[in-house]
Amino acid sequence: MALIQETLIWVVYAVVVVLLVAVASVFVYLYQSPRDRSVVVSIVCIFTLTSLLATVLLLPVDVALVSSTTSSKLGRRKEWATDARVGNIVYTLKIVYYALYSLDAVLCLLVIPFTYFWYEEYDEVAEEEGTQTIGSRLGGALKYTLAFIALVVILFLVGFFVPVAKDMKSGHYGLEYFKRILEENHGERALTFALGLLITLGTLIYILYTAAGFALLPVAFIKSAPAISAPTLTANTASALEQNRERQRQLEGRNAGSPEGLNSKDRRELDALVREERTLVRRERLAAEASGEHSNWLVKTWMKIEAVFRPLKLLGGFILMIAAIVVWVSMLLT
Repeated sequence: MALIQETLIWVVYAVVVVLLVAVASVFVYLYQSPRDRSVVVSIVCIFTLTSLLATVLLLPVDVALVSSTTSSKLGRRKEWATDARVGNIVYTLKIVYYALYSLDAVLCLLVIPFTYFWYEEYDEVAEEEGTQTIGSRLGGALKYTLAFIALVVILFLVGFFVPVAKDMKSGHYGLEYFKRILEENHGERALTFALGLLITLGTLIYILYTAAGFALLPVAFIKSAPAISAPTLTANTASALEQNRERQRQLEGRNAGSPEGLNSKDRRELDALVREERTLVRRERLAAEASGEHSNWLVKTWMKIEAVFRPLKLLGGFILMIAAIVVWVSMLLT
């Protein structure tokens, strides 16, 4: 019975982890920009999210396994919960804890930075021209990853030495000094300092972006164009783009035989047409994304649901804006 209960807890945990893979996949796919998708980045993001969430959900498994050894009615250990059996459960949990935390550390300190720099090193123009190779891209990603690791090491060293050096009365920094640091510190102060510094910086960025996001949220609700109008926008943009390119061909054809090329007036018009063409191409791409073109059925279904609830979204934007104005006026009066 005890073995069945213990196995059932681990089976439930494994099923939840599999569900987390599906949730992480949907989350990453929905929040990725369609034109900036990368298979490597997607896999790393899904795997990292799953690993971090599995680490968080390991705590309920810990509680459930420890609670299974105690009788809730009698308030004492069950007959099968011998010291050896409880020690085996704790040892298994310790192995899983160390494995997941080590995996999270490797992902956050090595895999994710390398993947980020690998993606940022990609140059589409250089790739088409053949000037960028896999080796050069790999070298650039490794260079920046090593710089990131060096920065993390510096943070840990500062956190390792500064708190202890502050308490030193004498100025002797011999072998005994470093031995005492290793015996008393055990890396906890270094980890606390590094995490505290990073959390502080992250909190400042979080406050900045959250404040701006909440301020712009009502405006975004009101301004967002319904997806139902995307086909009309696509058709109008395609027509304007065709007229633009036709006018460019006319200007280039009219001055094709001239040895001096385009005159100043035609040159200014052609430059304006080129700038307008870039704008229209970008608008056409945004319209295609808004209409769900080249997307799977899940994204198209989600866009149709958004179009149906567009009036509620508009109403919510007005309500949030009124609430924000009321809060601002009340704070101003007080």
